[in-house]
Amino acid sequence: MMQTAVKTKKPRKQAVSGRFWAMRTYRGRIKDDHKIDICCGTGSFLISALARVKENLQKLPISESEKEKRYGQAQQNCLIGVENDPSMYAFAYANMRFHGDGKSNLFNCSSLLIDSYAPVDDSGKTYLNETKIPLHEALRSFGEIDIAMINPPYSLDKKENSSTREYPIIIRKNELEERIKKANQTIKALKKKEQNKYTIDEIFLLEKEIKALKSSLLKLDQELDDAGFREIVFSKGQDELDFVAAMLHYIKKDGIGIAIIPMSCAGNSGKKLRTEILQHHTLLASMTMPAQLFFDSHVTQPTCILVFKAHVPHDNNRATFFSRWKDDGFAVIPHNGRKDAGRWANIRDYWLSELDGTVEPNDIQYIRKKISASDEALAEAYTKTDYRAITKSDFEKTVKKYALYKFMDANGMIGG
Repeated sequence: MMQTAVKTKKPRKQAVSGRFWAMRTYRGRIKDDHKIDICCGTGSFLISALARVKENLQKLPISESEKEKRYGQAQQNCLIGVENDPSMYAFAYANMRFHGDGKSNLFNCSSLLIDSYAPVDDSGKTYLNETKIPLHEALRSFGEIDIAMINPPYSLDKKENSSTREYPIIIRKNELEERIKKANQTIKALKKKEQNKYTIDEIFLLEKEIKALKSSLLKLDQELDDAGFREIVFSKGQDELDFVAAMLHYIKKDGIGIAIIPMSCAGNSGKKLRTEILQHHTLLASMTMPAQLFFDSHVTQPTCILVFKAHVPHDNNRATFFSRWKDDGFAVIPHNGRKDAGRWANIRDYWLSELDGTVEPNDIQYIRKKISASDEALAEAYTKTDYRAITKSDFEKTVKKYALYKFMDANGMIGG
C-alpha cells in the first residue's frame, strides 16, 4: 500500500498544532465539515481538529447520546490526511488511532498536483477500495472538503526532472502554438519569393491549416477553463507554495485553507507563484509568527500563517487582514521546549478580536489593507514601525555593526 517517498518530510512541529485550529475561520464548525491536511506528518493538525469537534459538541444543548453519535460520525467521516513519507504515514496512522480516530482516512502518496495530474511514476497515486488511482480522484470520494490546514515540508527533495515536467494538456497546447508559429514563419518566407501558382496554393493551404489549429487551440483553452486546470498547471512541486496550491485545489469553493509557511513565500521571492495562486483564490489574512515558534525543531526560518478562500479570485478592492503575531505568551524552557507561560489564553482571545475587528485600531500591530495579487503578503510591509521601541543603544549597536562590515569589506575580509 505504501508508495515510494519522493519528497521527504521532517517531523511535525507539535507546538503549533492545537492552538491554531482556534482560528476565527474555524469557529462553529461541528461535525459535517470535511477537514484535510495534505502533508499531515504525524497527524497533529487532524488530531487537534478532532479535539475541537469534541469541544464544540460539548457546548451544544443536546443529549449525551446525540453528542456521542455526532462525534462518532465526525471520527468516521470528517478527517482526511495525506503523507508521502512512509515512516511518517505509519506514525500518523498510529497517532490518530491512539487519539480515538475511528477510521483514519489516510493516504500514503504525494499530494503535489504535478504528481497527481502529470505523473512520471506512482508517487501521486494511492489506494481506494484496493484500486490504485490518482490522489485527486480518491479525494473526490469524500464529496466536498471544507477546511484544509497544512504545515508543508520546508526542505523539498525535488525530483531531478520536476522543473521540466509538464502537464499533458499544456504539452498539447504548446504543440499547437508551435505548429501555428512555424506555419506563420513559412507563409512569411513564401511571400518573399516570386509569386506563382505553387506559392499561392502553398500559402492558401497553410492559412487553412492555421485556421484549423487555432480552432483546436480555442477548444483546448476552453477545456482548461471548464476543467479548472488553469489553477493547477502552474504548480511544479518546486516550492512550499506548491503545497498551498494543491491544498486549495482539493477543497470546495469558498472553503478555507490555512498554511503556515516560511515568510519568504509571502515576500518578494514567492511573488511569481503567489501571484498565480491569487488569480484563482482569495488571500483573507496573513499573520507573522513568533521567531522561536519552532525552537525545539530543526526549523530556523521565520514563518507566517496565510489564510485563503478557495476558488474565488483575489479581489483588489477587498481588504486583507495583516497582523504581527510575534508574542504568543510561550517561553523557552531549557531542555523542555516552548511552554505556555500563562498568557496564551488572553493573547489568543486578543488575536481573535483583531480578526473580528472588535479591538482598538493599532496600525503598528495589525492592519486591513487592499492588495493586488502581486503585492507582498506580509504584515511587515504595511504595518508601521514603532520607533518608540528603538533605544539609543540599538542605534549605536547598528552603526557599529555597519562600520565593522564596511571595514572588513574594504580590507577583503568578507567573501572568498
